[in-house]
Amino acid sequence: MSRSRAARVFAWAGTPETVAPLRFSGRGHPAIRATHHKTLEFTDAAEITGRATCVIAVGTTVTGAALAGPVRLTITAGGESSVVEAVANPDWRPGETAVVRRSSNRAPGTLATDADLAASDLPRELTAALSTSDAEVDVVVEPLRRHSDGRAGLVLLRTDTVDDRLRAELAAADLIIAEDERARDLVRVAAPDLAPDRPPGNEISAMIERDDLDRVLVVSTVDLPGDTVSELLGRPELVRVEVAGLPAALAAAAASPHRGPLHLAERPALRPADLGARVAITAPADALIAAAKAAGRPAHGVLLDGPWATWGPLPDVRDEITCCLDPIEESEVDGLPDDLAATLKALAEDGVPTKTLASAAASALGWSRNRAYDAVSRLRR
Repeated sequence: MSRSRAARVFAWAGTPETVAPLRFSGRGHPAIRATHHKTLEFTDAAEITGRATCVIAVGTTVTGAALAGPVRLTITAGGESSVVEAVANPDWRPGETAVVRRSSNRAPGTLATDADLAASDLPRELTAALSTSDAEVDVVVEPLRRHSDGRAGLVLLRTDTVDDRLRAELAAADLIIAEDERARDLVRVAAPDLAPDRPPGNEISAMIERDDLDRVLVVSTVDLPGDTVSELLGRPELVRVEVAGLPAALAAAAASPHRGPLHLAERPALRPADLGARVAITAPADALIAAAKAAGRPAHGVLLDGPWATWGPLPDVRDEITCCLDPIEESEVDGLPDDLAATLKALAEDGVPTKTLASAAASALGWSRNRAYDAVSRLRR
């Protein structure tokens, strides 16, 4: 699949909508244990048993609309409170089960994912209050500017319709790029009050670095989204990339900063000749790395994990992964000098962020930020 079209680009910029927070109102229950290590849940059921270890409120009602992007949940009961940071699932709808997960799995009924806390992590004082039947439980879900690691958000959305998902993403974004005329029309219908702006060109990365931009939404109705932000897709230290509206293999391909022919591989075994183009595939990671090595290329590309897509070296594991292998040369991902690598590795083990180390390496070696980030990422493997 190639990207030969010459797209007309339409953009809107400004302050994200002032979105009313989601609010859950419920009560406590004597059977609340809050011992689940992976999730927490607000249920509209009036009664539960002790087996519902993730439930922290019963009889809940909700006001507000679905959110997109990073959020903060403030849980309050009996004068005690706790804060959870997560990423809202824009496909969740009020009236569904409301589960908050530590994983990235957006199963039906999932309110938010990638949470920093689960039910078992809540303060014991709050858990005690939640287990009182007359306790009023209040949960406020508010949008945050950036992800917990400081990165901005970049959403690639392939859609043909105006729906709640598109509306939620439009409300959360402070830069919207429509990559074709039909996408422009969808944006205008979904958000008629938005004022058109000029396309941002190659300024997006600089705007993010200056904290002038926190969430970019790219909308496409034809082909794969992402043509207009290929430079940004190669900056994993700046943005966390989310892809929606595409099958998994195509989602990985859309998130690649590389453009050109795309081969959709249906078999786990790859010939070296296959790697002359980008390859979107689901297969064991170690088999893909071996195929890339046989072709004389680094195993480098986009790894898909749920809705998240990350560009960089593939993990050397036996697990099956969905990815898009990019046809890049070994010289594009050369290793660090030994002395610098040792210093950076020690700093990484002391908790210094990858972004900080990559900036230092890029400055010291005259490398691009992408190349330095990839090299430092490999030190952490």
